Amino acid sequence: MATADELRNQIKQSRDALREALQGVSSWEDGTDETWGAKRIAQHVVRSEVGYANRVSKAMEGKPQDWGDQEFPSAQDALTKEEEAAGMMDKALRYVEDRDLKKRAEVPGPYSQDVEGAMAGLAAHITEHATELKKM
Repeated sequence: MATADELRNQIKQSRDALREALQGVSSWEDGTDETWGAKRIAQHVVRSEVGYANRVSKAMEGKPQDWGDQEFPSAQDALTKEEEAAGMMDKALRYVEDRDLKKRAEVPGPYSQDVEGAMAGLAAHITEHATELKKM
């Protein structure tokens, strides 16, 4: 089992990779339902970070934050919105300690249904999409 600090570090590393990938994107397109473009990937991954933040906030008995349906007209806008979403997640994670990792949280995908699963899932999700963006 990873510690809370290790998981926070994994999330930071995945965000760094995402930011680097966004800075290198040459085409800002939605893409299609079968093949997402950079714009659609960025909107999805940043919105997902907000979703994960709200899952952790709820598990930690905090108040989820309203994000709305953000649009990213450019890669620079995506970077700005990613910073906002990261701030929301960091606020949710600020007080997570090792003993909190097993608090119940609704987590999509194959991860454990707890704060640890939310943190690990977020890091993996960001990394997956950063890798996709780097190939564009």
